[in-house]
Amino acid sequence: MSKKIYRILDRSNGTYISMVAGMMRSEKYTKADSAYVYNKQQATEIMKIANRAQQAMLKDKNLPKELRDALSAQDLVLIEIELKDVRLSLAEVVQALEAAKAKRISQKQAFKNAQWERIRRYSNYYTYDNTTPSHKYIYMHDFF
Repeated sequence: MSKKIYRILDRSNGTYISMVAGMMRSEKYTKADSAYVYNKQQATEIMKIANRAQQAMLKDKNLPKELRDALSAQDLVLIEIELKDVRLSLAEVVQALEAAKAKRISQKQAFKNAQWERIRRYSNYYTYDNTTPSHKYIYMHDFF
């Protein structure tokens, strides 16, 4: 995996675009499990898909004015981020601290390892097969 990681930012409203198994979502970066990061190829592909979707929706004559205005204002940009900008959940922090003790590595290295593990998981979500039983969990975990 490349050492460079990217997010897709919509400058018009400060949200980030993420994609899981072909489903696109737009959200603020407020918690560890939002604003996914990708390698450059994946991020570029997501931007292309989002731009095509935007153009297709804007052609719809029955589109509500609010949605049309929001889509027209959409301004996607690919931003390179640093590893330190990848947030970890509390469970991941605890696991990293335990790994540091068990593997006799520094806490800093354990946190980096945990961040890269999260990035690998994001990559797996991007190519996730939605026919698996656990597919629904990825979308529904915020609702429970």
